[in-house]
Amino acid sequence: MVNKLAHFSEKGILKFLVFLACLLIIPFLSLRLQTDTALLGERLLFVPPQEYLSNIRGGFRNLLADVYYIKGVLAVTDEFNSRQERISWTQQVFKAAVLLDKDMLQAYFFAGSAIVNSKEELKQGNEFLILGLTNSPAYWQIPYWIGFNYYLIGDSLKAAEFYRLASQRPGAPNFLKSNQAMLFYKAGEPRMGLMYLEGLLESVSDPEQLKWVKLKIEWLKNMIVLQDAVESFKDRYNRLPQDLEELISRRLISSVPKDPFGGGYYLDDQSGKIKSSFGMPTKVKTTPEKPAESGEGCSKCKK
Repeated sequence: MVNKLAHFSEKGILKFLVFLACLLIIPFLSLRLQTDTALLGERLLFVPPQEYLSNIRGGFRNLLADVYYIKGVLAVTDEFNSRQERISWTQQVFKAAVLLDKDMLQAYFFAGSAIVNSKEELKQGNEFLILGLTNSPAYWQIPYWIGFNYYLIGDSLKAAEFYRLASQRPGAPNFLKSNQAMLFYKAGEPRMGLMYLEGLLESVSDPEQLKWVKLKIEWLKNMIVLQDAVESFKDRYNRLPQDLEELISRRLISSVPKDPFGGGYYLDDQSGKIKSSFGMPTKVKTTPEKPAESGEGCSKCKK
């Protein structure tokens, strides 16, 4: 009995010593934390190396991903020395979030699209979004955001390339297929747009969509005819025509084709290219949600 009491006494003393040590250490750690907060400007969350994050398992993985995502959203309003520092830090935090949860689509949206504006920032945003093509290949939104960033940068051919990738994903909206022709036009390559749309005809089953595709084919064909006439005029007279009416007076065309979209064609005297008043769609950014398991796209991600 004496030995048993002694045993419990030793255990009690050990617990008391541990408790006392905690009481002594906690104030020190609290003071150190406050000091680090002042020095780091509230950027306390440590982002461990990728190999460490990859080894985290279980429910803690998703919980930690949510923590990093929330910190990334809050970092948008934190104070930084420069805008570039803000973007770099925020993307670092969101990268940790998507490494832990590859299906966290909203993290890709914020880091690759929502926080970038200038040409260089858009390029940086695309570098982040490229991660998603490997981590989350099933989502149409990621290549779509990359394509739109390229469109804002001014690289319409690259934009068309990623629109094509997006249109091949499950649940992709129809506009991603037909709008590629608009990007080819924007890049000054109407023939590439025409070839794409003519190849698309056989795969379109919806009557309304088919009607829209045929209108765009007619629209591009008219511009190609007019552009060919402009090139013939330049070869013959060594200058650009004053306007499209001069192509008629010089008998290079019989009339100016009617624009099926009603905008009207015109000659850009700076580039010498035929253009249409029918413009590109405007940019729409929405916070994404994950597509349903059936493959349908999310209702809030459509342009």
